[in-house]
Amino acid sequence: MRRTVLLSAALLTACARPAADPAPAPSIASVPRTIRGPKTATVTDTVAVPVVVSSIKSGERDPELATLVGRITDAETGEAVRASIITDNEYEFGDEGGEYRMEYVVPGVSEVTVEMAGYRPQVRTVTLAAGRVDTLNVALRRAAPVRLTLTGTWQVRFKIREPGARRSPPAQRFVEGTLTFNDTLNLVDPERPPERDRYVWTTEGLSEIDFTPFFGSRVASDVSTTVFGSRGGTFEREVVGTVMDGDSVEIGLIPRISHGGVSLSGRARGDSIVGQWVQRAYCCGAHGDFVLRRVR
Repeated sequence: MRRTVLLSAALLTACARPAADPAPAPSIASVPRTIRGPKTATVTDTVAVPVVVSSIKSGERDPELATLVGRITDAETGEAVRASIITDNEYEFGDEGGEYRMEYVVPGVSEVTVEMAGYRPQVRTVTLAAGRVDTLNVALRRAAPVRLTLTGTWQVRFKIREPGARRSPPAQRFVEGTLTFNDTLNLVDPERPPERDRYVWTTEGLSEIDFTPFFGSRVASDVSTTVFGSRGGTFEREVVGTVMDGDSVEIGLIPRISHGGVSLSGRARGDSIVGQWVQRAYCCGAHGDFVLRRVR
């Protein structure tokens, strides 16, 4: 099993710029890791993770970069919304009070996308200046109530358009399988029930799909559990589906080892869902189209 630590754009930007003083040497942090297997012993060890120490002191702003702050609220109630805020080079989440702070943003004209499941996303254009703190407050409007349930079994057909970073073309252009959703399942995080209300409905399930023709055979065998601790030996097959904005569907196939898992995004048309899929990968993942048809 290989674990990769991804540095944020902020750290990458800080590392890429020449500094007046020599950068401090990377430190090594020991991070606890627990590996569990069904009906087996639990092993706990540590993983050595390099830690990059920024040369910017706490509380100081980088004079070459911009800072964006603000608060996200519900347009009707005025209550705080914990949304995600995305710029060309940064990604941030708001806190429980709806407030966010994005540092290390590249100055200039930038599009800022604010989104949260159950709300209509907003895109704003802002002009940010180096060394300055700019404010952007956004009031999000509710999306349409959910009009679809994923509960049941779906036949799925994937078509690959781009193989991504693969050096050789895929063995087949199409892969088929099934997705089965059950509102009573809670595989992904037993301590946190799925989000379900008028505007967002999350359902968990299992998949029966062989992606070997697309990604090759280097997919980890099902000998471990999810990081959240499910015990059914279903690690490679777990699925999370979310319906929002009426009939908009987001589906995540959980397996994150080797081929990184697959994310689907589409809209329902009667008993079918049509959209695009993408392989979750650090760089250059495969992508294509999909069609789901309800079979029962």
